[in-house]
Amino acid sequence: MNDRYYINIIIRKIEKKLRWEKVSFWTDNEFRKLSNLIYEDTSISISPQTLKRLFGKVKYKEVYKTQPATKDALARFLNYADWDDFIRDQSHSIATYLSLITNRISGGHGKRRSLLVLLAIVFIIASIFIISDLKDKPVTFYAENLTGVVPHTVSFHLDISKFRNKDIYLDLDENEAENQANMELLDKHLTLINHCFESPGFYNVRLSSKGKVLASAKIHVLSEGWISYYFNDDNFILRKFIFGLEKRVSDTVNDGFLYISPKEINNRGLNGNTVYYLEHLIYKDFHISADRCLFEVGY
Repeated sequence: MNDRYYINIIIRKIEKKLRWEKVSFWTDNEFRKLSNLIYEDTSISISPQTLKRLFGKVKYKEVYKTQPATKDALARFLNYADWDDFIRDQSHSIATYLSLITNRISGGHGKRRSLLVLLAIVFIIASIFIISDLKDKPVTFYAENLTGVVPHTVSFHLDISKFRNKDIYLDLDENEAENQANMELLDKHLTLINHCFESPGFYNVRLSSKGKVLASAKIHVLSEGWISYYFNDDNFILRKFIFGLEKRVSDTVNDGFLYISPKEINNRGLNGNTVYYLEHLIYKDFHISADRCLFEVGY
């Protein structure tokens, strides 16, 4: 059984412990309260946004992988030693339940026949899902050099020869426009793709067919330092290609602020009297779990 199964059990137990209404009715306020309660009990910080992802309040196209520290915190909040202790307890409960079913089956021929039929139906349905899942995954796809400083070249190895009657597309997640896919139809005999990422960022590279993702690889391209972009309503979509400030937006007076004045914007040949925006980005490996850190900014 996967994490999602046990997370759902955790959710029901937390609802029962707090005596709150069902999670589907929770607002941002409840998630903030729960975040504070977990921190008070376990000294582990889980952000309200992370709790929303775990509890299904925020929907994502891909399965969210729960960090070990987050799972331990949830288990400790329910008075277990850690996540493994919680799993062991649930496994014991399942074994007890199966034992109860076995005893009932041995208690009467009529009940036994009905339960056997029910178990057979469950087995058939599960087999169908397993077979379907195996049929949908005959593709080989993996990447080398998943992380590096821009400009960064990644080698993608693939084998899509089994998809003789289906078109396979590669999406490098480098969309120049919001919500606009930029996918390439692949040759079935192709086994290696080398691609250079020229902009820092987090890329979810995907192989797909008929809109269904067959395989993916997550690429993290780091920046050498802070990078900044200027944009307004006219060039929002293409901001990264129009005005790259690079690292010129810097802390010039050692006050901790990244700032560029309207005067400097004018000096660069742009109209500083209009409304404009600056986007400051830094991509690096901070070697910490995002579920256990707090990030504060001032403005």
